[in-house]
Amino acid sequence: MRVEIESALIRNGIQLRHLEIKPQGDLILFRVHSKFPGSEWVETLSRRLKAIAPGIRVQSDPAQKMIGVAWEGNRPFLLRFYPPPPIPVAEPVHSGKKVAIIMDDLGRDRQFARKLAKLPLAVTFSILPYEPYAAWTARLAHGSGREVLVHIPMQPQSYPEVNPGEGALLVDLTAGELVSRLNDQLERVPHAVGGNNHMGSLFAEHAEKMEVVLEELRNRGLFFVDSLTTPKSTGYLTAKRLKMAVAVRDVFLDNVQNVGRIGRQIDHLIALAEKKGLAVGICHPYPETLEALRRSVNRFKARGVEVVAVSRLVEKGADTALPAAARKVNPAESRK
Repeated sequence: MRVEIESALIRNGIQLRHLEIKPQGDLILFRVHSKFPGSEWVETLSRRLKAIAPGIRVQSDPAQKMIGVAWEGNRPFLLRFYPPPPIPVAEPVHSGKKVAIIMDDLGRDRQFARKLAKLPLAVTFSILPYEPYAAWTARLAHGSGREVLVHIPMQPQSYPEVNPGEGALLVDLTAGELVSRLNDQLERVPHAVGGNNHMGSLFAEHAEKMEVVLEELRNRGLFFVDSLTTPKSTGYLTAKRLKMAVAVRDVFLDNVQNVGRIGRQIDHLIALAEKKGLAVGICHPYPETLEALRRSVNRFKARGVEVVAVSRLVEKGADTALPAAARKVNPAESRK
């Protein structure tokens, strides 16, 4: 329950440094320096907590700026909201241009994850659920103030020659089997606030299958990032039709594992953000990628582009056309 509450607060845009958690006897007090959340957020939190234990009750008191979580006659959690801290005078004012960078395929290498967590860029960690260090990597990312996604393995066109891995979502599975596999993946990656597809060039073209997956994510209060491994992907438009939070990948940064080439792709990502205000890049845990990102830190600052968690770039709304930048894609599968 505590993990769900923490994740819900982070999805609401609350930074870890603005959150204090203090056990007080049988009660855990959350001191949250942020504006009081709206009713939709409270309803989502209640739904996710009831999935853990149906008897849970979430009580909201906007006048007192408090939310209580009651369970079996007790109130084990109390959230108290205080005014947000003032922005320091010295803090730079960003131009409004933002990029999100998602690092896919994490969970295999703890040393790489440690290095990524120390990188002074808000890279989003996307974690393969069946890798040996999946949960460990998710906890590291969360503790470092980084956002966590579940990297959902889906069936590619060339399956089974190219295998997306254990527990993959396949087009011949029933709706019940898809939901069961997805739930197992989500349980293996704590602190996840959303998901994006690993491979899936075949699965993502089946709108009815994607709808099953996206409805389950939506019901859990999670968002989806369409990695766009096929130009015929139905993920983005299906999510928009379901009125769930969604984003779409603009650039793969490291299809060629060369520091210079990756740097040029980062420049392309920045240029897109300068043109349309935001852009989403996806990359992979290569040493060359980490080095290129390290070299790009000052480049983002010089161009006035902020690197943010991907949840800050998701959109929600009715069915609409796929963004022009997203239609011009490299149909290659996301790297293994």
